[in-house]
Amino acid sequence: MIKDVLKKKVGELVAPLNPSIFVPCNVQDEAQVNSTFEAIADEWAN
Repeated sequence: MIKDVLKKKVGELVAPLNPSIFVPCNVQDEAQVNSTFEAIADEWAN
C-alpha cells in the first residue's frame, strides 16, 4: 500500500520531466541498484 502511494506521488512529481523510464530503486539494495543501471543502459542503448 505504501509503495503504491509513493509510486503515485513520485510519478506525479516527475511527470513534467517526461521520463523515458521509471523504475523503483532501493539504494541500500545492491541488486536493485545494478538492475536500475541495467534498465538505464537498455533504454539509452536504443
